[in-house]
Amino acid sequence: MIDPASLLESLNVHASRRKSKSLNIIHQVCAEQYEKKKSDFTLRAIAQLSAQRGGPGLQAIKNKTGSDYRAIIHCWTEKNSSSVESIAKPSNWKYEDLLDQIDDLSVRAIFGSILAENTQLLASVNRLKQNSQIIIDLRGRNSEGSKNCDEVGDGHRFLDHEIEALQHAISEQTMNQEGWKEDINGRIKTANGRTIFQVGFKTAIQKVLQKVAELGAVKGVRDPTK
Repeated sequence: MIDPASLLESLNVHASRRKSKSLNIIHQVCAEQYEKKKSDFTLRAIAQLSAQRGGPGLQAIKNKTGSDYRAIIHCWTEKNSSSVESIAKPSNWKYEDLLDQIDDLSVRAIFGSILAENTQLLASVNRLKQNSQIIIDLRGRNSEGSKNCDEVGDGHRFLDHEIEALQHAISEQTMNQEGWKEDINGRIKTANGRTIFQVGFKTAIQKVLQKVAELGAVKGVRDPTK
């Protein structure tokens, strides 16, 4: 890890007097944040403190010419993170702070969409963790001679036609007939780009069918994935 003071010294070698003054202000602001055990080293936070002292503002730091300022901030961020007493928790970072560091507007919009979706997925994962114990019990034919069915916890059963419906929903035949495509992130979309199923729909069905197939092989029931 590079020492912030050493980095500042090397940057000042070729900097103009005005640039050197700005670099020193950024360095001093970060040093004070570190001494106060502050975890907020985002560009927005440092820029606000810097501007109060006549140093570079947020736009100046984010510009292409502000790479030296960002280097100092990044160096102090790493130093702060390496300190056991002042490790910044992920929850202290805000998505808008991350987006502020992206100059390209189109990339910022895409990244913003990904972050928003990530929030939704994390919420879904947390809900699943609370109900993570799922038991699938394959019974085969019952005493009354009914068709094979897969029982999931509390008597909830997958009948043959229900399993076939799941297979049909993600089959290549259905995808081709409906003109659906799967993008690189796993969403199912129409030919004109409209999202039909969100990320995780296809893989969730595949996991259910695979689990049923595995249990079926043990109990002698047909493989529902075929």
